Amino acid sequence: MLRNTESRPTVRIGGSDVPAGSLLFSGLAPEFVGLYQINLIMPPGFSAGNAVPIQIVIGGVTSRADATIALE
Repeated sequence: MLRNTESRPTVRIGGSDVPAGSLLFSGLAPEFVGLYQINLIMPPGFSAGNAVPIQIVIGGVTSRADATIALE
């Protein structure tokens, strides 16, 4: 059974918010204790790179600014 987060997160990639419609799932990862996951479809228009900054904002709390993601 999937457990969704109570608050819908905002995902920022390269300083720009990913549209809310791109978010598919936010909640507890199945079969892992205390691990959360976010699934989204990457919309066009974001710059490619090996270390693009990514942040998650949920419940008024913003993740660290030093996380990155690789985009093709």
